[in-house]
This record gives sequence, C-alpha cells and structure tokens, in this order.
Amino acid sequence: MKKNLLLLGLFVSICGAAQNDLPDMSAIDTLIVKSYWGEVNVNGVTGNKSGLKVVHTDSQAKRKMIDNSASGQYYDMKVNGKTLRLAARSPKGFESLDFILSIPNRIFVQVEMIKGGEIVLQNLLHGIEVNHRNGSFKGRNIGDYALVNLANGSIDIKFNSVNRSRPISLVTMNGGITVSLPKTVRRDVRLISRKNGYLWSDFDLTGVLPVARLNVRSYSKEPIDGTVKINGGGKLLFLSTENGPIEILKD
Repeated sequence: MKKNLLLLGLFVSICGAAQNDLPDMSAIDTLIVKSYWGEVNVNGVTGNKSGLKVVHTDSQAKRKMIDNSASGQYYDMKVNGKTLRLAARSPKGFESLDFILSIPNRIFVQVEMIKGGEIVLQNLLHGIEVNHRNGSFKGRNIGDYALVNLANGSIDIKFNSVNRSRPISLVTMNGGITVSLPKTVRRDVRLISRKNGYLWSDFDLTGVLPVARLNVRSYSKEPIDGTVKINGGGKLLFLSTENGPIEILKD
C-alpha cells in the first residue's frame, strides 16, 4: 500500500517535475517499454506534454529517484524513427525499477515485463500490447484494441472505444479476467476458463452458453468453453484463463 501511494504521488506530479526526461514526442507514434522487475505506469494526456519518473529499489529495499545524470546506469532510452524505446538493464540481484510515464494519448504502447511486477496503462487511444510474466495488469480508458498475455496474474481492462475491424485478445494462465466494453460493441466472443471459473456478463449473450448458470459467482470445477455473440457479433473478443473467472461488463 505504501509503495502504491508513493507511485501515485509521483504520477500526479510528473508533468510538472520531469518534462525534460523524454525527447520531443511530437513525431513519436509508438512507445515500447521493456522491464524486468518493478512497475510500469503509463498515462496518456492531451497534446504533446510528457514526462518520466524512475524509481530504483535495491536488494535491501532502499528506494531512490533516478535523475538524468545517472539514467544510463539503470536503463537505455533510444528513438528509432517514430518509435521511442525504454529498456531497463538486466538486474543485479533482486532489484527493481519503476517507470512512471506521462505521454500523448495518441501513442500506441507496448510493454514487456520479463520477471514480475505490475503494469497499469490508462487513457491511451490507439491500442496497447502487453506481455507479462508474473503480476497483474490494469487498463483504464483504453481505445482501439488490446492484446494482453500474462503467465500469472489477473487482467482488468476498461475500453472507452474499440476498433470494429480489430480483434481483442486477453489471455492469462492463472487469474481472472474482467473486461468492460461500450454498450454498443459488437463481438464474437470466445470464452475459455479451464477451472475455478464462472461467467458473468452485463450483455445478452446469444448462442449456446458454455455454462448452466450465467451471472452466478460460484466457482466451477468444470471447464467453461464456448463461443457466443454480443449485439449480433463482429470481430473476435478472445478471453482465456487456465484458472479463474471471466466477467464481461457494460460501460
């Protein structure tokens, strides 16, 4: 809890305190973040205002802010064409880096977490892709589409708009999936929960339901596996967990 409060405080102050940490974002359309341990928190804002905070935690749990002069010891930042790449160096022992970014909301974001931590992405209009080994993912006010793959952790994502021509895929090996969608969305939905799951939906699901009891939060030992439609169907919404429930909410 204390760590989350610290990150929240850093996040609130980022635009005013760290505008020079990132290059000119006016020509950037893609952000790629690669980290090992820690948290990645990216917030989209209107315009080209941007900022970066980096917090290092060593093996003794001592935390410190990383300024520009020491940044090369902890991470690399490069611009290739219209892509900004931010990559943590390989950790020495059990240490972590927290990346807290504010970027233009028009930028596409891709995040890879190699070891473990938490990923939070919010207010991003043009899609996200996440690959995460160990830890949860939270997305808020996401637009266009999402491809999210977790080895161990829950997925909780809310879309404020979706691209009707692009699929959405949310997959975890261990954890629940909660997705909130605009009420007018049209999707073919592929549902898989191998064990310890239930299916909850604010939408009317047409087709053969893969569960005997819909909207009952009672964990089943039997697999949930089926294909249904929302609002007549459309591009694929793929929801798959090996262990956990699935909830489809209406925004």
